[in-house]
Amino acid sequence: MRWKWCSLFLLSLLMIGVGQIPGRILGSVPAVEYLSPRVEVNTNQISCIGVVYASRQTEIYFDLPVYADQVLVAVGEQVKTGEQLASLDVEKTRAILANAAAFEVGNFADKLSESSDAVKAISGGSLTTEDYLALLEDYTSTYGLNRYQETYYLEDQVTAPISGTVTQVNLIPNTLFQSPQAAFVISDLSSCKVVASVSQADMDQIKVGDTAVITASGVSGQEYHGVLSKIYPTSKRGYSGTVQEAMVDVEITLKEKNTLLKPGYTVTAQIFSANPEEMLTIPYESVNQDENNQEYVYLLQGGKAVRRDIITGKQALGRVQVLEGLTEEDLLVFDAQGILSASSPVYIKGEASYD
Repeated sequence: MRWKWCSLFLLSLLMIGVGQIPGRILGSVPAVEYLSPRVEVNTNQISCIGVVYASRQTEIYFDLPVYADQVLVAVGEQVKTGEQLASLDVEKTRAILANAAAFEVGNFADKLSESSDAVKAISGGSLTTEDYLALLEDYTSTYGLNRYQETYYLEDQVTAPISGTVTQVNLIPNTLFQSPQAAFVISDLSSCKVVASVSQADMDQIKVGDTAVITASGVSGQEYHGVLSKIYPTSKRGYSGTVQEAMVDVEITLKEKNTLLKPGYTVTAQIFSANPEEMLTIPYESVNQDENNQEYVYLLQGGKAVRRDIITGKQALGRVQVLEGLTEEDLLVFDAQGILSASSPVYIKGEASYD
């Protein structure tokens, strides 16, 4: 009787152990979610920083000093083509130039006459001080005469070459103006353009004709639309974040007229490709990389995770483009990090959900 109870007890233990075998087996098999590659439309969106400029702008310079007796416009005023901006006193300009030339000749001659030894040393003794001073006076007089003669082509009025808004006035009345700055700047503010800098790495994704959306602080959160109208022929060195790299300037012509954007504003431009492309994508989590930098995924085949090498392309929003190695019909493991070895059995929990 005692042996009978012992046999029943051992049989019970054996049945319990057998019942736990499936659970133990399943516990050693990775539980995975599956997915299929998606076909997405890539708009090649490029973000860059730019500056607003007037679509048309002209700057007025003088090649020689001028004396203005009147400045008739101020910054912010509207002018029309041919409208007078200032009047010049041509006679006073001539007198000032003639006096300045004579003064320079006398002043420099006095200094050289005190340094005859230095002059001889420079000329190697073949040129006397008197000869050198004569040549200097001839040169300076000729230079002064040329500048004086230029005043005969000087108009007594300065007029606007285009219609627009006066955005700079550097000419001051009753003062000799001799500056590398423009005397006047006139801008047509009825339309604007944006000059933005695009990194070298993004240049193959844009072309003339692409659309763009412009945003900026200080314009009430409004968006403006434009078209990429020019790509500059050369690059320059610039910063993308903290990294210096080659940058190429591009021009974006705005479609809207009379916007709240002002020349000089810093803006953000989003450039979109005019010809979107379709591409096959999978999430980053599905991609692994071996010690040789070969990227691969795990396909689900016959209840196992089987390695498949792939070639990837562009990256966007948590996904990567697959150029070679997969099709839309393939089923692959969502989280490749959960697979410890190729061709290992897996337990499929269900389809993965990701954005």
